Amino acid sequence: MFSGLGTERTPYAVGYVERNVSQGILTARNAAKADNDKRIKNANAAIERNIVLVVLWRNAFV
Repeated sequence: MFSGLGTERTPYAVGYVERNVSQGILTARNAAKADNDKRIKNANAAIERNIVLVVLWRNAFV
């Protein structure tokens, strides 16, 4: 019916696109997770630094 338009390869092409899209979503999720983990790690480090500063500040007046 639609000869010459590549429709005979459509199932493969659709599967290929679906795989690429799902891989792209996974890649984006992993990148977001890594970025979020880095932010959490940086936030925790900042909190720890602030705790150390507070302890040092308190000890300065003891």
